[in-house]
Amino acid sequence: MKNHFLFDKHLPKADAFFRPGIWLLFHAALIITLTVSICVSGRLHINTNLFDILPDTKNLKSVAIADKILRGKSGRQIVVLAASESFKDAKQAAVSLYETLCEKKYLFENIALYVDSSTVEQVQEYFFDNRFVLLNSKDCDALQNGDAKEFANDALGSLFGIFTFYTPPSLETDPFMLANRSMTALMTSGILANGAMSLHDGVLACDYKGKSYVMLRATLASSGMLEAGSKNENAVQLIYSSSKNIISSNTLSAASGTLEFVFSGAPFHSFESSTSAQKEISLISSISLVIIVILFVLVFHSLLPALLSAGAVMLSLISATAATLLIFGEIHVITFVFGTTLIGTCVDYSIHYFVHKNNENGTLVIKRIFKALSNSLLSTEICFAVLLLAPFTLLRQFAVFSMAGLFSSFLTVVCTFPKITFVPHDIPFMNVFSKIRKISFRPKRLILTVAALCAILTIFNHKNISIENNIGNLYTPPPVMAENEKRTALVMKTGAAACYFIVKGDTLQELLVNEEEFRHSLDSGIENGSLSHYLATSIFVPSMQTQKESYNAAKLLLPLTDDQIAAIDIPTESAAFYKKEFENAKDKFVTPDSKLPSSIHDIISYVYLGKIESKYFSCILPLNVTDENALSLLANGYENIVFINKVKDINTGLNTLTRIMILLFAAAYIIILIFVHIIYSKDNALRICSVPPFIALVILAAFSMLNISFSFFSFIGILLAMGLGLDYIFYITENKKDGIAFSEQHKTVVGIILSFATTFLSFGALSLSNFAPVHIFATSVFVGLTAAFFISMSLAHK
Repeated sequence: MKNHFLFDKHLPKADAFFRPGIWLLFHAALIITLTVSICVSGRLHINTNLFDILPDTKNLKSVAIADKILRGKSGRQIVVLAASESFKDAKQAAVSLYETLCEKKYLFENIALYVDSSTVEQVQEYFFDNRFVLLNSKDCDALQNGDAKEFANDALGSLFGIFTFYTPPSLETDPFMLANRSMTALMTSGILANGAMSLHDGVLACDYKGKSYVMLRATLASSGMLEAGSKNENAVQLIYSSSKNIISSNTLSAASGTLEFVFSGAPFHSFESSTSAQKEISLISSISLVIIVILFVLVFHSLLPALLSAGAVMLSLISATAATLLIFGEIHVITFVFGTTLIGTCVDYSIHYFVHKNNENGTLVIKRIFKALSNSLLSTEICFAVLLLAPFTLLRQFAVFSMAGLFSSFLTVVCTFPKITFVPHDIPFMNVFSKIRKISFRPKRLILTVAALCAILTIFNHKNISIENNIGNLYTPPPVMAENEKRTALVMKTGAAACYFIVKGDTLQELLVNEEEFRHSLDSGIENGSLSHYLATSIFVPSMQTQKESYNAAKLLLPLTDDQIAAIDIPTESAAFYKKEFENAKDKFVTPDSKLPSSIHDIISYVYLGKIESKYFSCILPLNVTDENALSLLANGYENIVFINKVKDINTGLNTLTRIMILLFAAAYIIILIFVHIIYSKDNALRICSVPPFIALVILAAFSMLNISFSFFSFIGILLAMGLGLDYIFYITENKKDGIAFSEQHKTVVGIILSFATTFLSFGALSLSNFAPVHIFATSVFVGLTAAFFISMSLAHK
């Protein structure tokens, strides 16, 4: 018969899977390969960066890479504010923290607290050395329009006035005060300002609601971004512990009031989410395993099945981690959270083995249930495999993690369990199936009734059905962290926006030219009130074209040099010296790679992204944005400018991925449809293939009735529910074959009930997660598996 086509005819060949050598080969090869990979490529780690759980925001590959680089930079920057009623104590606390962090400087790319005379001198020196090529566009236009004389008079006014940012070391080197004009334009624009922060006693500080705040800034190195709980040092842990020690120390005057630290930046959120995720992993895993062990002891009256099953689960988690690290070089902590679902899933194989284990040889037990076990594995692996097609690294990691873990558990049960002596006791509740069968009802009518009810509920609540993803729901910071970010924004008034522009060019100079052209539009946006100012590489390092224009504009001042020198009342021979300096600067230009002042270098290192593949990229970061839509429109007319709104783009990306999940669901269903039609008879195949649509219908009805929008993570849950839910119907189908003893049918039903109970424990515990995606995912799986259990048990009654 057709339903005996694949396995039954060639069942003896399945003995190859029962050998412990196969189990040992798989696990040893996995561990050895991973070890070699670590030795060759270096340390592999757990990724805790919150930004890395997000999908790319643009389809264009090069722009997506540039966006990811920028995301990585912003993901390592922090701000710490030391606050006290006394400025002296606030500064002392900031200095103490700064000195402590500097002792472990290898954890940071840079740490900034002091703004001393050397910092100011570096900026002054930069503008003086490049005074001929750094004139702003307004001054260049004025000179080219014949206003050289007025320019010279303004220089004399600056020289003898009180509002002068910078006076050159000797007047004959810069009689027209070019460096001062460039610095004045930059400083008055607010670009170098840190919001409300201003220079006070060598540090950046401000007052807010009766307290003084002193700012310390830092960028974490990769070595400082290790996962929470790592044996190696973590920069965030160091900052927290050092701050706590400073507050508790007695070096600060008690009369000055309360001292506190305010922390802001993605690394703090990554650390908090990582710590929370690890706690959840430990708690969920521990509780699930303990309850499952207790359940096994109650059912099998022996500790051995519980210990063997727990061992199989732990080995599967180790194998899953090893496979993920081997393929991706890292594993995200959220993958571990999702991966805890393996506890309830992997234990299913153990349950069905021990439920069917009589006093007979274990290998015979495996032979009897091998087809159901292997079909169950294959259907679930198919659902996970299609996730590999999703353009989302986190999802692919979860797929590899789950596939490897499931296969490991499968091999452990079929290869090693038969070699372990276990004499089972009578299983309680074994007569449950007999009692259920005595209940008079028609399974098909019940299933159709439930399906019709779900369809009516769905139609009645169809307005509640929608696909909606909101990045704001992905992560909710702890109250303390949310308060820290809110206060930092209020204190500093920096006004950083979630939107920015990615600029590209075939060459570095073309990139800078493209920036400068677009900045004209941004300047109009400032006039319209859409933003207050912006950060861009070309502000500090103009294009070669602009620098040449500046040099040519400065050249128009040369005929006035003699008169200017005379007006300043310095030796007339100084005019010749100035002209010679000008001539020597003819081919002296600056680039983003030139030696720059540390304060300017820090800004450029953030917004200049460098060469990616064959093009150059940078970011223009608008500040104090009031109209994001207006900024988006500004970029429409520029081919080399891409406007990125992180919130909207990520939400759009998640919506796209959600639609992809629907297609993957359909693809997995078609593959399984073909699979079961090859293996089973027409009636059995139809019965099996009815389960996924029923699962989808129940979830659709439940979500519409509860007014829950479908999101990316809920569709992952639906896909997984289909894979796991098919397990029940496969066991039922194999159980109802002719010649299967009635007692064996009882055991299969009890196995399904226990399997559902353990899965309920895993996903039920996971649904309590504080992390929204995990909660949504687990809830979707739970509803879907409940539907699958219902329809399978109804069909088992027939």
